[in-house]
Amino acid sequence: MSDTNIPPLMWAFTAVLALGTGVGGYVLGSQSATPPAATETQQAPAAGEAAGEKEAKVEVARREADDPMALGSVDAPVVISEFSDWACPYCMRFATETMPEIVKQYVETGKVRYEMNDFVINGQSALNGARAGRAAADQGKFFEFQEAYVAAASKVDGHPDFSLDELAGFAVEAGVPDLEQFRADMESDKYDQALTEANQLAQQAGFNATPSFSINGQVLEGALPYEKFAEVIDAELEKAGA
Repeated sequence: MSDTNIPPLMWAFTAVLALGTGVGGYVLGSQSATPPAATETQQAPAAGEAAGEKEAKVEVARREADDPMALGSVDAPVVISEFSDWACPYCMRFATETMPEIVKQYVETGKVRYEMNDFVINGQSALNGARAGRAAADQGKFFEFQEAYVAAASKVDGHPDFSLDELAGFAVEAGVPDLEQFRADMESDKYDQALTEANQLAQQAGFNATPSFSINGQVLEGALPYEKFAEVIDAELEKAGA
């Protein structure tokens, strides 16, 4: 494992606990990092906060052309902004079970733009994953790297915790062209300021769990099933007349 320093802001996030039984996500500020048994849905939101009724406190969509951590048209009527942690098992489950269907049904049909954001809260293994993801993104292979990583992480019981050599192996699977540059970037602090800013943006938006999502400003939290996302996406498409 790398002995490089964790960005200062992230120290506030290293004491993390899985949400209580029945919740598919992690929240900040508890004393344990032991995940509960896997579940399919998040706990029922508080009154007045049904799926999609809570709004992000700030705008998080980028809509930047040639964004290596985004899929879909910059002009799509709906933007999904995901904030996730590479060592969060719920984030891995969402990436395996739900994200591919969203991409198929909405991104590939031009209705949704999907933007990834780091929310590094699970210590050094999460930081290493985030650095590796951004190193792959710099070579245009973010989503290929994510696919290789998630395929391995989905077989892990609990928190993924891959070595730097294993992360480099995922880069090989992803077809990252310059592996020497990838390794150098991944092992440096090159991305730490950007990661700190991403964590700050997540906090400013009012997120305190991974994975968290803004869908045109409407918030979903946890590894919820595809149907919950489709409900909010369809409502936003209707608002946009799409």
